[in-house]
Amino acid sequence: MVFFLVCLAGCHTSASRTWKLTSITGDVEALAGARAAPAVEARYGGVVRNANAERRIAHVGQRLTQALPELHGDYQYRLLDSDQRNAVSLPGGRIYITRALYARLDSDELIAATLAHEMAHILAKDHFKPRPHNPDHALRKELSTDKLAAVILNAASLRRSALLDLIVLIEDTLPDDWGQARTANLAHTARDSDNHTIQVAAR
Repeated sequence: MVFFLVCLAGCHTSASRTWKLTSITGDVEALAGARAAPAVEARYGGVVRNANAERRIAHVGQRLTQALPELHGDYQYRLLDSDQRNAVSLPGGRIYITRALYARLDSDELIAATLAHEMAHILAKDHFKPRPHNPDHALRKELSTDKLAAVILNAASLRRSALLDLIVLIEDTLPDDWGQARTANLAHTARDSDNHTIQVAAR
C-alpha cells in the first residue's frame, strides 16, 4: 500500500505531468514523510513499540539496503496496532507493518518480501505521483512495484518467490482478481533476465 503525497512537497496536482521526480531531494522526502506520519499512525491505531520485532525487521532491512546501493537512506521500522494485514511506506524511509500482518510473517524471507515491496514504493517515489485514476491504474502501479521488489530480493540473494507467499497471506484483503494478477505478473518476472534495470523506479 502507498499513500500519495503529491501536494505535500510543494508539488501541485495540475503540474504533476511535468514534475521531475529526480528533483525531489532526500530532505524533501524526509519532510514529507514526517508530515504524513501522524495521520498514518493514527489511522492504524498508533505505533506499538516492540523492541524485539523492530530489531528483527531492521536486521532484515539492513540486508536489503546493503545489497543494493540505490536503497540508501535512513530507514525506520515500526509496528502499527491494527488488525488489518497491511504494510505502509512513507517517503524518507518510514516503513510500517501492522501487528496483524507481522504475526503472520513467520520467516525472515516474508519480512524481506514485505520490506522490499515498501522500499520499492519509496525508491520509485510513488508517494509523489498522482493518485491512480481507476482500479486498473492502481493495479498496474502494484505490478510495477512487485517487479522492482523482486529485483531488490534478488540483489540480496533472497527468494523472489517469497513475494508470492506474501500475496497468499494478504490475498483476501486485496480487490477482486488482484492476487491472481500479481501472482501471474511475478511468475512472468521470474522468467525475465535478472538484469532487469533498477532505473524503472524513476519512471
